[in-house]
Amino acid sequence: TDCCPIAGRATTEHGMALTRRTRILLAGGLTLLVVLIGAVLLAVHLLLQHMARLRQSMPETAAWQQIAAAAPALAAQLRPLGLAQPEAAALAAAAVRTVLACAEDPVGSWILAPHAPAFTEASWTGQMHSADGRSRWTTVRPDRCFLASTHPLDGPDSQDGSSRSGWWILDYKTTGAALAGLAAQTTPPAPELLQFLAEHRQQFAPQLELYGELLARMLLAGAQAAAPIHLGIYYPLLRRLDHWQMTEPPWQHA
Repeated sequence: TDCCPIAGRATTEHGMALTRRTRILLAGGLTLLVVLIGAVLLAVHLLLQHMARLRQSMPETAAWQQIAAAAPALAAQLRPLGLAQPEAAALAAAAVRTVLACAEDPVGSWILAPHAPAFTEASWTGQMHSADGRSRWTTVRPDRCFLASTHPLDGPDSQDGSSRSGWWILDYKTTGAALAGLAAQTTPPAPELLQFLAEHRQQFAPQLELYGELLARMLLAGAQAAAPIHLGIYYPLLRRLDHWQMTEPPWQHA
């Protein structure tokens, strides 16, 4: 079912204050800290997925209302992680605020908008071939994939305002909250933000390139028309999309 996730009262990295009770428990170890961070990440991911599915079947305003009302159900999902009700409720409320802010962001709204076709948390399995000639079966789960018609990608990430049609494969990364203030500065982007985006692209690009290669193989197998494949990382806490166009694999021209 399309239920909801988790929100936030966690660490200073996520802009959330720890309660006194949480600090006391942390004095005995880092287990709760790991649980809280994991809860924040999971909650935002789940709500973004839920929002994308809602927008397939209802107007945007109605989807916002559904997300806003989701905090209690999300908090209940967090309780099995060992969180007390106040912590779970705070996390859920923070996650809801984050996702609603993404829905108001022009780029975030475009990502979550209905597209045909579009996939949320799709599961793709394919046979991949390594440089040494060996093959292996691989299963991946990109957070969001859709085919966009000619559409200007407006917003703070737009480099030139040009249209970027084709397939989009995106992963959500709920990191970088400490840079949220810098992300709001668009002219020019802060050096710290650019370094953060470059480091994370280097870290996660291989995984996204794998998504893109599997999609390209599926499209070829289905004899579908070739279209550019764009890869990207969307940062909900920064409301920032870092993206690039995938280089066509050599086998596409074989």
